[in-house]
Amino acid sequence: MPEFCGKLTLCGEHFVLFGAPAVALPWSGGTLRLRAHREQQECIDQKIDPRLLEAWNVALGLAGLPAAATFPFVIDSTIPVGAGFGSSAALSVALVAASTQQAGKAVSDVENIAASTQVEAVFHGRSSGLDPAAVLLRRPVLREAGGSLKPLSWRLSCPDIVLAMAAGERQTAEAVERSRSFASTRSGRFHELMDEAGALVLEAASLMECAEVPGTEERLGVLLTRNHAMLWELGVSSDALDRLVDAALSGGAMGAKLCGAGLGGAVLALPRPGESGKVEEAMKRAGAKRVMTWHVSDTWGIRE
Repeated sequence: MPEFCGKLTLCGEHFVLFGAPAVALPWSGGTLRLRAHREQQECIDQKIDPRLLEAWNVALGLAGLPAAATFPFVIDSTIPVGAGFGSSAALSVALVAASTQQAGKAVSDVENIAASTQVEAVFHGRSSGLDPAAVLLRRPVLREAGGSLKPLSWRLSCPDIVLAMAAGERQTAEAVERSRSFASTRSGRFHELMDEAGALVLEAASLMECAEVPGTEERLGVLLTRNHAMLWELGVSSDALDRLVDAALSGGAMGAKLCGAGLGGAVLALPRPGESGKVEEAMKRAGAKRVMTWHVSDTWGIRE
């Protein structure tokens, strides 16, 4: 079965669930694939999340197949779970690929993304479709306010993104609940932030596709840092994430923000060309449990 990559949310997370735009990047620092159980003992030994069978049955139903009684796969994955790197999106895309293969159907990317979005909702309650799109297309993707998905290019001269994982476990459910609570109890301010987030994301997407325009990378860094401040106001950042953002900026990054749901997980930073090492060291000193530099290229490779 094929391997699928992870993803990173460059900007717009949380607000995208309320209809605002967002940009995601495919992340090949980890991969996921499914394989059939080789023997019964392997099936017994693997700890099965009950949502896996539910997700598989959603995928089967969308492919026109009957429901299964057991989850038939082992998940081989190097995508960190609960870090905002798209493990559930990769799994959802893989399950849809497996179900359509089993049904002997050929489906378009648009149909695959729509099905994967429904499967991913099993894990998160709702999905914007952005993460499965980035995973499946292996391209940066803009989800526009109307819900349409637009593949993007990365034409910036800054070749690296530094990623740092915060100590502790990410609290995704609590982070989502905090943003929903903010939206309901402070609706006026939330809509101000959502409007700003929408404009910020569209500008970031435009900057990504600029080539040889002076100041483009610095402006993108400013937008990323502002996006973090907006997420902090929603209450979905944490002391550990804020320390990593501050450390990245002190280490010379052009911008930095939490990446994903928040309340744990990861921070991404945009270093100046040739200065990734300085940013890495600053984030390590600030308590990151893992730091890696992701080289943004046509192959979306990674080095640590």
